[in-house]
Amino acid sequence: MARCIIISLLLILTGTAVSAQRTTRRNLTPRESVVTTCDTIFSDPLNLVISGYDKPLTSRYETFFVTNNSSLHITSVTIEFNYTGINGRQLHSRTTKIDCDIPPQQTRQLKTGSWDTQFNFYYHMSQQPRRRSTPFKATHRIISTSYKQ
Repeated sequence: MARCIIISLLLILTGTAVSAQRTTRRNLTPRESVVTTCDTIFSDPLNLVISGYDKPLTSRYETFFVTNNSSLHITSVTIEFNYTGINGRQLHSRTTKIDCDIPPQQTRQLKTGSWDTQFNFYYHMSQQPRRRSTPFKATHRIISTSYKQ
């Protein structure tokens, strides 16, 4: 009988000790929601418009939209990208050919492999990451296009 009373008392004491613990963090504030906007980087004489460029910190790809405002059916685009820091210092430059299928008066999303293979940089108009990283700006120049008739 005494054993049952001792066990009951121990259960009651541990039950009150467990219920008294606070397991949530105090003084938390919600993060601000970040709204990203699309931008138009450049328009070329063939009426190709590149917009909506994006490269988040941990992405292996750079994505953007190409709008074909011409009367030609575009099958590939060769673009020279120039990457600079916010202060204007050049970080990298490259030329890449991207195969695509963009009919006249239509828009397609294209992607190319990222120049940032170590995930240290993010496009300044992309969502700002939580970890410390460096923003960059991107500009381009359309070198050539291929089309079918």
